[in-house]
Amino acid sequence: MKKMLAGLIVMMILVSGAALAQTSPGYSDFKIVSTIYEPYPAEPGKYIDLYVKVENLGTRAATDSTFELLPKYPFSLDSDVDAIKSYGRIEPAQPVLLKYKVRVDKNAVSGNNSIDLRYRTGEEGLWFTISFDVYVKPRDTILSIEKVESVPDEIVAGGKASVEFTLKNLANTQIRDITLKLDMSDSATPFAPVDSTTEKRIEKLEPGEDEKVLFNVISEAAAEPKVYKIPITLTYSDEAGTTYTKSDIIGLLISSDPEIQVYMEESDTFMGGSKGSVIVSVSNIGATQAKFVSIMLAQSKNYEIVGPDRTYIGNLDSDDFDTAEFKLYVDESLNNTKIPIDITVTYKDAYNDEHTKIFDLELPVYSRDHLIRIGEISANGSSNTTWYVVVLIFVLYIAYRIFRRKKRS
Repeated sequence: MKKMLAGLIVMMILVSGAALAQTSPGYSDFKIVSTIYEPYPAEPGKYIDLYVKVENLGTRAATDSTFELLPKYPFSLDSDVDAIKSYGRIEPAQPVLLKYKVRVDKNAVSGNNSIDLRYRTGEEGLWFTISFDVYVKPRDTILSIEKVESVPDEIVAGGKASVEFTLKNLANTQIRDITLKLDMSDSATPFAPVDSTTEKRIEKLEPGEDEKVLFNVISEAAAEPKVYKIPITLTYSDEAGTTYTKSDIIGLLISSDPEIQVYMEESDTFMGGSKGSVIVSVSNIGATQAKFVSIMLAQSKNYEIVGPDRTYIGNLDSDDFDTAEFKLYVDESLNNTKIPIDITVTYKDAYNDEHTKIFDLELPVYSRDHLIRIGEISANGSSNTTWYVVVLIFVLYIAYRIFRRKKRS
């Protein structure tokens, strides 16, 4: 028993002596002078090049020195990377640079994460461990506005619309406390929220996850048709508690199309085999101007267009109208009927989008007997209106001759 106790005491003395030898000024003693890693900060899901500078601070050369990196989550070494690096002799005050390629787990949490480095001198020496930190943080904590969709895409003045945002977490870590706000406070912005506020919140988004945020808005009835810029503010935080704020602008389109109407304003009295004029009136009863208005009369087997079949009007303001005249020769086989006349109107709106509308009008064609019966023409076939004009001219001529005679006398 005494021999065993003596042996244990000797062993403890030897171990204590070895430990003291590692830190005694008379022996070798390694300390980490600096650590550098690129890129900084370390990014989840990526690699870093880790440089650890150690130096023999003792007064004695270290022989057979071995260094081993002991990575722990979220760090690891690939299978082809050797964690152990050995050196034959390191003099006092001599630095040694250890380099490792370290993988960072894609789910690494933002913040400082510890890595251990151990070393020993001599093949049977004791291991000593030194710890240091590596700072992990996503290089770009990105919350992206993937899409903005307005339904309808062109909002009618005074109408309602749904504006939907699709938000997506492009970072490798969770994003929290997400707030999306629309700024409609400017008096020049003709929008207001409906059944909701201008601010919406999302508790969290996991990496790669997306979520839709919906706002219901209404436009002012007197809003001018154009694109309105709406400022938005997006605020969110990462897992480390860092808050980010992103400002941007979306465009909402208010549209109020011109409203075109076409009427048969005036026409000559037609019968089969006759020629005359048709005057068409084009009106804009919409709230906005119709630009580059053009009117075209379609060809037909019922009539022949004598002269141009198209008239260019130009711009038609709101509550304005203009006319176009077309000359026709009606087929002689037509009597006591109404023939269709197709009028095509083309124009552009405030956004220079072209519109085409077709209007179906009717032109009455009478028989000879009917026109005689209602007094439009005489029995010999001439127009009563023509005789009225001839008689009027004759009366005016006689009155002129009498006036000249009186003036001479």
